[in-house]
Amino acid sequence: MDKLLMILAGIALFFFGLEGPVVSLLGTETAGQVVSVEPQSSEEATSVKDWVITYRFRTKSGKLVTGTETRNQVYNTSSLPSEGGSLRVRYVEALPILNESARNADLSMGHLGVMAIGLVLITVGVLGTRRSRGSPAA
Repeated sequence: MDKLLMILAGIALFFFGLEGPVVSLLGTETAGQVVSVEPQSSEEATSVKDWVITYRFRTKSGKLVTGTETRNQVYNTSSLPSEGGSLRVRYVEALPILNESARNADLSMGHLGVMAIGLVLITVGVLGTRRSRGSPAA
């Protein structure tokens, strides 16, 4: 059971880390509109300077999609977009739920690190710990 949980956690981490590179490499860029800019709730925030930006954009097929971006440790709030303002968005046409603001859609070491941790968990879960087959001590 522990191996299965480790494998499932590894798969989840791998695909979570894969989102950024997929959007970066396969994504289409379009204009989005900022719906709201709000401080992150106190339970989720790592500091009082964390903000959640909600945006909407239309896909080429005309579907309206909503996305969010979290900006951490914002000390200059004038750098935040304003409600009703525009924001560049990248999304995967086949799966528009995979979207990010264009400023975050890149290949980062963070994404690669999360993917690597996921692969390690999958590998350890599949292979497990190998025990020697010697005779037990008398």
